[in-house]
Amino acid sequence: MFKDALVSLGIGLSVWSNVPALEPGWQELRVGSGNGVVVGDRVTIHFLATTPEGNELANSRKRGLPYTFVVTAEPYDLLSRAAIGMRPGGIRLASFPPERAFGQTGLVPIVPPNATLQLTVNLIQVAGR
Repeated sequence: MFKDALVSLGIGLSVWSNVPALEPGWQELRVGSGNGVVVGDRVTIHFLATTPEGNELANSRKRGLPYTFVVTAEPYDLLSRAAIGMRPGGIRLASFPPERAFGQTGLVPIVPPNATLQLTVNLIQVAGR
């Protein structure tokens, strides 16, 4: 359905040919251009972390500073997991259930226990590209 909406706006399906498969519940809100992010890349992003109910947990735009980090393969590095495969200019919504995020303990006071975490990631830049 999302792809149909893009086609109706004149955005061809060829843009989807090299987009990696997303985890269930994830959405590409905008596909960027260029090479996809891989482990070891230094990336600059803006991100918004919320619960499915819309409670804002963190927002890099409100801080006025994008976040720069090196992408890792660590299973609990949620920003890295969300960024892998993205292309500069892309925006992705990634959802992590509690067992794949902060679990029963949460990250109090920021993330409540047993919270699903939704990350909206806007990939600004991949260093050296």
